[in-house]
Amino acid sequence: MIEETIDEVFAAGDCWGSLSALEVDGPGRLSVAGGELAVAASTFKITIGLEFFCQAAEGELDPTERVVVSPAEASVGGQGLCITEDPVEISLRDVARLMLSISDNTATDVLIRRVGIETGQHAPRRARLHRLPPAGHDPA
Repeated sequence: MIEETIDEVFAAGDCWGSLSALEVDGPGRLSVAGGELAVAASTFKITIGLEFFCQAAEGELDPTERVVVSPAEASVGGQGLCITEDPVEISLRDVARLMLSISDNTATDVLIRRVGIETGQHAPRRARLHRLPPAGHDPA
């Protein structure tokens, strides 16, 4: 099975890892240590993006709303809005794009301030993504 192969790859690299994936339009499911706790790191940005897009879809915010990001507000983290020398005016949608495509830490902070850290933590549950269904379970 693919799960054993993935475990072998982790072991060959002398590391530990986890992976979970669900087929978007079918019953397929893959999980390697999927139930283990792990440090979120930049994957946390996905939940902030999810909350942003949920709020936009529900009319709670306008994704074309423009914000000004000053270099003084920049977070440490190599690329994106943190390397500008002048204030940047940008839409929230483009801020989300930078956060999700290049893992821009400053963009993440801008969106956290806009959508709220508390609501961002609840985004997976709100979108019913908070846990994998049991194997063979039809969520419909």
